[in-house]
Amino acid sequence: MQHVFHYTSTDTLEQIVQSLQIQFTEIRQLNDADEWIAAIDFYCKDSRTIASERLAGFIEIFELLVKMDTLPWHVACFSRRPDIDSQWRNYADNEHGVCVGFDTNHFIPQVPHSSINYGKESWFRALSLLQNRIEQTQCDTIAIGDITHFGATCKSEKWSTEEEIRYFGCVMPPELADNDCQRKLLEKMQGTRAGRRVALYPFEDRAITSVIVGDPRDIPRVHQIIESAGLPSVKVYRR
Repeated sequence: MQHVFHYTSTDTLEQIVQSLQIQFTEIRQLNDADEWIAAIDFYCKDSRTIASERLAGFIEIFELLVKMDTLPWHVACFSRRPDIDSQWRNYADNEHGVCVGFDTNHFIPQVPHSSINYGKESWFRALSLLQNRIEQTQCDTIAIGDITHFGATCKSEKWSTEEEIRYFGCVMPPELADNDCQRKLLEKMQGTRAGRRVALYPFEDRAITSVIVGDPRDIPRVHQIIESAGLPSVKVYRR
């Protein structure tokens, strides 16, 4: 059994267990939007010098995509460990929230995920793999998605202690659906929370295995949230 951990507030925990959905945020609306732009700039500059002409040709296309009102690419952020102080401070309600453990065997398996590349040395290695992949495919749509994925998996080395893992979703507008069933599903998956465009991905009820509580005074409430959702196998721990 492998686990990933999501740091969040107790209120958000309640939303997660009641809906059995996890929120994916539009890629340009992450807390640190500059991290994505910095990596893409790195790609664009580097592709002008060492990449093929075809790779360089994607720069203009990508710059147009960035200006679109809505992008289909969304991400959800997790960590490999439940004991990272910076994550507790920044994402778990200033250490008063929770850290939710998910069993990856039952957690949105259809959605690809990737570890974060920290620092430019790691970015170069990732870029080399990206170039090889794009040059082997003739589908420009896939290639643009791969470039976006690269941008979303590169962060400054100063954040390496987060040991972050990101899940990636691509949610197209409902009006582009092939049929009514697909359109209804896409409409259900899309929403807005706190002024941000989000995508909501369902997961199995047995995916949540544990909740670590930052403030011991909230333990009774967390137990109540878990019991109300009908998840008796979830273990609740004090940080």
